Amino acid sequence: MEIVVAKHDDLRGEGGRPSPRFAVEAAQIAEARADAAAGRFVSLAAVEAWAERLGTALELPVPQSGR
Repeated sequence: MEIVVAKHDDLRGEGGRPSPRFAVEAAQIAEARADAAAGRFVSLAAVEAWAERLGTALELPVPQSGR
């Protein structure tokens, strides 16, 4: 799976310096990649099964990563 993020130039603030948002987003992306590498994620199938039953008498608990 390829993760696409905005180009660095798209996140420049005034004076051509990276915006504070860029640093926050870069840290969040690094954290997400580390979580995925460690197996801390919820499968798409689990999320879809949960979402399909929202609002029904057969609602499922919110899916967990299992780690």
